[in-house]
Amino acid sequence: MPARTGVAAPADLAIAKTMSAREVAPGASITATIVVLNRGEGSVAGITVDERLDPEQLRVLDAADARIVASGLQWTIDELPPGGRFVRRYRAEVLSQVPAGTQVATTAVLSSDALRDVPTTKRSATAVVAVVALMPKTGADLRVVTLGVELLGGFALAFALCR
Repeated sequence: MPARTGVAAPADLAIAKTMSAREVAPGASITATIVVLNRGEGSVAGITVDERLDPEQLRVLDAADARIVASGLQWTIDELPPGGRFVRRYRAEVLSQVPAGTQVATTAVLSSDALRDVPTTKRSATAVVAVVALMPKTGADLRVVTLGVELLGGFALAFALCR
């Protein structure tokens, strides 16, 4: 098959996202890592990484070199060569009013003229952290442990008074 000339190879970017923890208590901080990899044969220019987060659930503590925008954070990749990687980390706090049981999700979305025809599902990554009640090392909810200790203390006191 003859080589095509004058036609750019389609962009082949991969995006991955991780959080430093799967579960956190309200008020805890987390670190998110975003990795963009160019798996294609050509450079991709003018890529925007848009990290979307809910300001009612998260407060950014350290944005690294990101621009803070209404939707969250944003980075611009001027050019990503074949095999090139773009890695950014930021720290955020799960706000203390976020109730236990809440799933806090953040989504990173890539945009570029070269990605115009790529579905959003192939140019975005979501990471979720679950908000849990404070738990001691036993794994039981702290309120349950406290109640159990109070009940045992009450039974011990009643037993001692009966003797």
